[in-house]
Amino acid sequence: MVFGGLIGTLIDRLAFGYVRDFIDFIIFGYNFPIFNVADMAITIGMALVILEISIEEYKAWKLSKSQ
Repeated sequence: MVFGGLIGTLIDRLAFGYVRDFIDFIIFGYNFPIFNVADMAITIGMALVILEISIEEYKAWKLSKSQ
């Protein structure tokens, strides 16, 4: 997902010279920052990477504690 978002952003930069943002939400009166699908892919992908690292570190800590 991170690589896909990177490629999407790179294509926009090369083709247009800027990244086109087009998704805009207003949540409970708060104007959330405008973003695009590539931004979502990068953010979700990095969150999954951090989650995976955290789970693996917890498993290693739990295994070392039991020994």
